[in-house]
Amino acid sequence: MRRHSKASGKSAKGQQRRTLKRRNTAKAVIRRSSSADSQDTKVAVLTRERDEALEQLAATSGILGVIRRSPTNAQPVFDAICGSASRLCEEVFSVVWRYDGNLLQVSIL
Repeated sequence: MRRHSKASGKSAKGQQRRTLKRRNTAKAVIRRSSSADSQDTKVAVLTRERDEALEQLAATSGILGVIRRSPTNAQPVFDAICGSASRLCEEVFSVVWRYDGNLLQVSIL
């Protein structure tokens, strides 16, 4: 024998099913919004990684250009490395130490 609710006279089992459908609908909406947030986060991460890779390529290109212009003098190359390192790391200055066998040379930028 089925139980009837006191308020409407319908079976209590049928009312329970409607309540479950409403709960599942709310969860689906929550899942969709978290999925969209997750995609936005992934896009932001990938954009940042792309920008960092482009900065590294530009720094490498600059250093190679300095090497090409002064193949016999190493000091401008180390200065370019020092400048690129401080830009890529977003630091105020950087230091490169170079030991030539007798002396310790310092490049600060």
